[in-house]
Amino acid sequence: MQRRDLLKIIGGTAGTAVLGASAVSNEESSSTPTRSDEPNSTNRDEEEEESIRREEIGRELVGAGAHDLLTNEELGELLAGLEAESDGRVSTAVLGESNEGREIHTARVGEGDLDVLAIAEQHGHEPFQAEGYVAALGYLGTADRSEVEELREEVTLHVIPRVNPDGFAARQRVNHAPDAPENEPEEGFHTREGGWDPNRYHRYDWEESTLYRHRPEEYPENPVPESRYVIELAREIDPEWVLDCHRQGPHVDSNGDLIDASIGWPQSPEVPADAQERSQQLATVLYGRLPEVEECYITEFTAAGSIPGSLETPTR
Repeated sequence: MQRRDLLKIIGGTAGTAVLGASAVSNEESSSTPTRSDEPNSTNRDEEEEESIRREEIGRELVGAGAHDLLTNEELGELLAGLEAESDGRVSTAVLGESNEGREIHTARVGEGDLDVLAIAEQHGHEPFQAEGYVAALGYLGTADRSEVEELREEVTLHVIPRVNPDGFAARQRVNHAPDAPENEPEEGFHTREGGWDPNRYHRYDWEESTLYRHRPEEYPENPVPESRYVIELAREIDPEWVLDCHRQGPHVDSNGDLIDASIGWPQSPEVPADAQERSQQLATVLYGRLPEVEECYITEFTAAGSIPGSLETPTR
């Protein structure tokens, strides 16, 4: 990545959904696939309303399947179990703790020179990706098939399956920070009552962030620990590309068919042209190689805002 601003790259390279209507997107907000902390005043109110509506839908979806979701303790136990079961092919660590003291887990599989960073659940009300990552790590760490062995030799996959464990526990978008200021994007405050949005604070150089430029004395450092841990790991491994999973929310195509997942790439004007082009190539290759999966409809982002219309209520 060569010190590119992580904010411009993270989450937009490519993505897949894990279950049901949970999906990945490269969205800076829930309705606009950008990757900038600079607000767009013309549609900010509409984006906020859409984000709140999707959070309500997310809680409904999570509530319906809550018994199938891993608690953060169970997630850590499963990752530790994979380390033993894989004879060390999967290694695990704790990046740090959230504001409420929950561990933020990471895992690694492979010994290749090409480093890939995969993260998920920056938004606590967008579940299911952690469970999918555990399944993927288990397969990549234990399978003896030749193509998997070749992959382990060529690639090192680094995973943060649940970036925001406090938000997950509360089933909310933001982290746990009761003293978080009121939401003011122009000032660099991307917040909701009770916390900061971790998906808005990925500046490699904090002094270039909107918040620092407006409040340097009050916020000399990034106030979001979850985002800091992602940046620290990215600095350490210098990944070739980044995968960021989100819940896309219910959408239908022009025929009214429900879209289960989408694969996208960063489309913010801040993204360097070469990075955007390479990300689009990767997303297109991934999309083209997806196997046919019965009862799973996956689409590809082709332009900003290209997801078809959203549903007012979830259909499954």
